[in-house]
Amino acid sequence: MVAAAAVSATAAVSAASGKPVNAPDLPTFDKWLSISTSILTALLSGRNVLRCQSESKTHTSPTEKNGQLPVGSNAIEITLSCLESNNGLNMKFSSSWCQRVLPTDKEIYLKGLPAFYTTRMHEVQLQKALRSFGSMVKGPAVRVFSKKLEDECRAIWESGRQQCDTVSLTGRPCKHRRHGDFFSSDAMEQHFSGYVFLHACSCGRSRRLRDEPFDFQTTNVSFNCFQNCDDLLPTLALPRGNNVGSFSVSSWCLVRLEGARIKVIGVGGGGSNAVYKMIESSMKGVEFWIVNTNFQAMRMSPIEPENRLQIGQELTRGLGAGADMVFVTITANTS
Repeated sequence: MVAAAAVSATAAVSAASGKPVNAPDLPTFDKWLSISTSILTALLSGRNVLRCQSESKTHTSPTEKNGQLPVGSNAIEITLSCLESNNGLNMKFSSSWCQRVLPTDKEIYLKGLPAFYTTRMHEVQLQKALRSFGSMVKGPAVRVFSKKLEDECRAIWESGRQQCDTVSLTGRPCKHRRHGDFFSSDAMEQHFSGYVFLHACSCGRSRRLRDEPFDFQTTNVSFNCFQNCDDLLPTLALPRGNNVGSFSVSSWCLVRLEGARIKVIGVGGGGSNAVYKMIESSMKGVEFWIVNTNFQAMRMSPIEPENRLQIGQELTRGLGAGADMVFVTITANTS
């Protein structure tokens, strides 16, 4: 099992790093079984001999009286001690491979990252590194070193590489490094997404460039106060109630300023049909016109008679120009 894991881990590390890593030379199963059986037999027989020698009190050699064991028994004891020290070999093997792979996965995390980046980008890169790490290592040490990899990647991100996570009203992130909250007193700079708009004041007579807004207060209130534009439009003061709650219906009214209207002109059959659909949708505050050559179609139109304009009467005799582009061109020129 350990041998197979060694081969697979070696191949994975070699593929990830792009550098050739030589796998350890492994014996065949028959050779390994033969050598292991011989070693086990020698160790067991040597231990039994040592036990018999320690229990025998009649035959003691001068070396044993001085607290020294024979050379052969000393070698066996060293071998047994070495085997006992190899307890937890699977954990040691897993830890060694995790330590070997860890720098490679940190490079995967750092690959393609800018000088500073958002939380979402950090999490995406971290998941790439963790998936790569999990595919190259196995064993009981994986969980411990996965946590270590995550902590080290987070430490890299938090060491001056965090980008502000605030998003504008149109969904674009702030391009500055992480800084104070926009409304707090310790804010060093305002949010900036890199996009600029041409903004007009309430009356439309003043325009200037503005950065993309990140809050409704700046969008609708503070930025709209242009100089010399306060008295160009009438101000509507909303009533204030004494009690907290909704206003009564009688306190509200709709004010129409300067009779402004929108005119929509439908030209030809297609344009007239578009106007009819707008009327069917109950669109209010719009003045509709139609321009056509077909007198019969215009007569059946729901548009007011004074808003109907017929063209090409002499050429088409009140009929539609149809799909013939010659008639359409001549009609337009003669009208």
